[in-house]
Amino acid sequence: MLTKLFKKKFTNANFLKEILAERPNEEWLLEASQSGLVNINYKDKYKNTFLMNSLKKGNYKSAVWLIKNNANPTILDANDKNAIDIAIEKNKILVVDELLKTNKI
Repeated sequence: MLTKLFKKKFTNANFLKEILAERPNEEWLLEASQSGLVNINYKDKYKNTFLMNSLKKGNYKSAVWLIKNNANPTILDANDKNAIDIAIEKNKILVVDELLKTNKI
């Protein structure tokens, strides 16, 4: 009962904070993404998805988690770049490899 009272609400804003945390709580992220209250492909006012924000902020572990949990890598940001464009710019071969494994690129 108490854990339910103090549990962080499932919102896109809280999901972004958690995904960008130094050590994100993957259990909470999974629950949030499966709750129907968070859109894993949500776009902020700059048209960045959670995946793009993770890549741009250098949180590559979260980026891989998002890819493995069905984040859409083909969505374009305000600069007409998708996740693989950003990963290549950041020279993150592991992320590029994960993106290519999705067969969506």
